[in-house]
Amino acid sequence: AGRPELRLAALLRPLPAAAAAAVLLRLRLSNRMVDEVARLAGAEPLPPPSAPEAD
Repeated sequence: AGRPELRLAALLRPLPAAAAAAVLLRLRLSNRMVDEVARLAGAEPLPPPSAPEAD
């Protein structure tokens, strides 16, 4: 995941799932990005934004 996805996931973590989903839909991200951010938002622990990008 890239830094933007990690930062977005960190912002969405405190939100209820429905609210986080609404934000992702309004951002009009690709399905892949929505899936990745949702996965990261629910991950324990969340990788730091400075972590190297995964392919």
